[in-house]
Amino acid sequence: MDPTKILRIGLITCCLLLASGQRGLFAQEEIPRPAHLILDTVSRLIDNQRWDEAIAQLEKFQEQAPENSGRSNRDGYHHYLVNFALGNGYLNTDRPGRAIEKYRAVLKDSPRYLPGWSNLGKAYFQLQQYAQAAESFEQAYAVSHASQSQMLYLSAVACLAGKLPEKALERIQRVRQRHPAEFTPPRQETLVQALFALNRPREALPAIREIIRNVDGQQKKTWQEILLYQTISLKLQKAALILAEELVREDPLEPRWWKGLAHLHLAENRHRDTLVAMTVYAQLQPLTPEERKMVASLNLTLNIPLQSARIYEDLMLTTPTPEIVRGLVHSYLKLGNPDAALKWIDAGLQHVADLDLLMLKANLQVEQNQFAAADRTYATVITQAPDRGEAWLMRGYTAWKLGKTGIARQALQRAVSFSEQKESALAILKQMPPNEPPRDK
Repeated sequence: MDPTKILRIGLITCCLLLASGQRGLFAQEEIPRPAHLILDTVSRLIDNQRWDEAIAQLEKFQEQAPENSGRSNRDGYHHYLVNFALGNGYLNTDRPGRAIEKYRAVLKDSPRYLPGWSNLGKAYFQLQQYAQAAESFEQAYAVSHASQSQMLYLSAVACLAGKLPEKALERIQRVRQRHPAEFTPPRQETLVQALFALNRPREALPAIREIIRNVDGQQKKTWQEILLYQTISLKLQKAALILAEELVREDPLEPRWWKGLAHLHLAENRHRDTLVAMTVYAQLQPLTPEERKMVASLNLTLNIPLQSARIYEDLMLTTPTPEIVRGLVHSYLKLGNPDAALKWIDAGLQHVADLDLLMLKANLQVEQNQFAAADRTYATVITQAPDRGEAWLMRGYTAWKLGKTGIARQALQRAVSFSEQKESALAILKQMPPNEPPRDK
């Protein structure tokens, strides 16, 4: 959908036609004999792509022009077709600036000469002067008595390349209105591009559907994907779901459609449907680590912990993140295996330093009545993050359970300074005997 690529393709076709028909044009023109002879000679060179030789002969011919302008015009040293041939030589040897000079001379003498305007547009485009290129193609369209829809189309594409989407849209819409039979998929694509550039994607949807009806193979799939993406982006959830289901039925072996369907189900919290779609997707294409994490999370949400544990364990081999460790812990807790959950926390902490994992470990140790181990873990958390009120509260609780009343009181009094832990800390303090000296830490 690159507008410069579209324009290059269109201009290659255009210039091939002009080059192949150049000798015929010369033959039909009533021009002075010297000019006719040189044009006939360079036409043979041009037919064989011998541009440098053609340029040399044309330049030499023009250098022979006498100072007497009357004689110069009579012999055709600067006849517009001579200038046009020289402009084509410059254009085909990557000298668009010099080509522009010659094409302007052509159009000064013959302002309705269609090839002069079209090749002037190409020269401007090569110089990335897109606005001038667009106006040159527009003039080419005008002098063609509006029969050359290609010129109007190229004008629209040049406007896109020059970041003039309003003009591009106006011109491509004229192509559609005036030449409906010639509004081919490439031109429909240009319409879509213009609407996207103007941030009007909703208006582009009918044009995208029209493109899909007129293309096939990989190109069709690409546009179907664009349609699905745009429908989702516009939050047309119902339409997007219908489209995704149609695409799956049409081509059930295309992984993109299953992924899109999974995305839509997930957005509506339909976890079981999401998992089904992702399971099929995984059979068609290897999952990325992020996709595998999503599938593991879905299994855990749907209470299929054995499957989630297997996926998380595989991910631990390559990406041992705190998120994956927590997924493993919750999987094994759902499987009724807290010992395995604690082992995976320890394995994770060997790879990453994460205070939340430490807190999770300590809380599990409390649930398992491992108060001494939990007390040590909370103490580690407090050392690393003294601003965590929950750690002070739980350190006070475990110390109290271990009979270390003094340490418990100190920790709980610190926990009182945190608003979220204040009430719980005071409740435990009320249950403790006053003024008991602290035991060993």
